[in-house]
Amino acid sequence: LEPKDWISLRSSSHSFYRIITSFITENKVLNLTQAAPITALTFKILTHYSTKLRHLNLRGCSWVTDNMLRPVLRNNPHLSSIDLSYCKNCTEGVLQTITMMSTAITTLRLKGCNWVNASGLEYLCHQYRKRS
Repeated sequence: LEPKDWISLRSSSHSFYRIITSFITENKVLNLTQAAPITALTFKILTHYSTKLRHLNLRGCSWVTDNMLRPVLRNNPHLSSIDLSYCKNCTEGVLQTITMMSTAITTLRLKGCNWVNASGLEYLCHQYRKRS
């Protein structure tokens, strides 16, 4: 099932609401690259109870903003892979949040992110080198 199906099922009955909420709580992979554009509310529903995500793929999700992403990063400290490629509505500030909250990260993809600059990448690298 795709994330949009999770939301449809979740709203179909009280039983499915509990099942999907439980699934979201335990889910380790959230891939929204192929998902139809979703609203901020739908994104919040898909991520609000997430605390065990390891892989977050938002490639091409131009609707994602720093404010939408920060709680996800804060609540999922074991993220090892994040793809924000072509997320044009994020800012350099999200790099600081990733540095502080995503200490287990091994893969960060930022292709096509015009908001990324040399100083932001230097900061990110410096912070991760300090931990090594």
